[in-house]
Formats: sequence, structure tokens, C-alpha cells
Amino acid sequence: MGVRWSRMDPRPLVVLTVVMALLVAGCITLPNGDENDGQAEDITLVLEFEDFDPNSFPDQRVEWDPDGEGGWTRVTEARLDDAIYVINGLTATDALDILGAAAEATGIHVQHHVESQGAFVDSIDRVVNGRDGHYWSYYVNGDYGLVAADAADLSDGDEVRWVYMGNPFG
Repeated sequence: MGVRWSRMDPRPLVVLTVVMALLVAGCITLPNGDENDGQAEDITLVLEFEDFDPNSFPDQRVEWDPDGEGGWTRVTEARLDDAIYVINGLTATDALDILGAAAEATGIHVQHHVESQGAFVDSIDRVVNGRDGHYWSYYVNGDYGLVAADAADLSDGDEVRWVYMGNPFG
């Protein structure tokens, strides 16, 4: 008893292959030049030191803008009772990453540590957590940050505000 092979009509198989290829092609997106690896763009970062003098610009409001050539320009400087830094046009993925972008843009010093819950900021421009019961806390678009800084994802156009303050809950 031998195996008997029969010749099958290949047309249905060809049609099925073409249909499957078209279906799969609609589900696959190829990267294009507009991909930014999850980074949000045009973010404004505000650092408020609330009566504590930072290292670089004590008792001043200082603002930086992109210079259009990959660098940053200090565009305003004014004397105040408190120090406030504003850095416009940053690109970052989360509320911790934005501080790294600001450090590159302005030269301010930022330190953080990582715990099992995520990353937490220790100091910004040499203003260290714990002084007189004050700690660094962040807000994204006015909402208090309830997760670790590296878990707070950003979107294009967000405003991130880091404030050195006492307990915000009383």
C-alpha cells in the first residue's frame, strides 16, 4: 500500500496568503522619524525654593529658554523674596527625568535616590530634604504627585512644579 498524493488546487491557498498579509500589514506600524521614545516635549519646569536659598541664584526669579541651537539662554533675572527657577521647552519622560534635563540646560545640581517604591529627590541646587521639616514635592499641571518621581509620566506641554515645602497635608 503506497501513499497516494493528489495535486491540490493552489489558488485558495494563494488567496488566503494574500488576505492574511493584508490583514497583518494593517496591524503593523513601522517607526518613522517622528518617534520620540515616549518623551514629552515642550515642558515647563518651575522650581520653587520657598524661603530657602539655592546655591546658584538666591532670592531671584530666573528663566531659561531654548536658544534654537541646542543650548539654553537665561532670558530673565529679577530679585525676589524667594528663589524661583523656570526652564521652558524641556523634553523628558517623567517628573524625575525633567530634573536631569534641567540640570543639563542650566547647570543646577540635582541628587536623588532609588527605593523599592521608585526614585525620590534628595536635593535641588544644594537645597537638601529635611531642613526645618521641608521636603521636595512635585506637581504636574497643578496636581500633587502621589507616585515616585520616576513613575509620574509626562505629556507634551505639561508644567512640572517642584516645590520645597513643609507637609502639604497639614
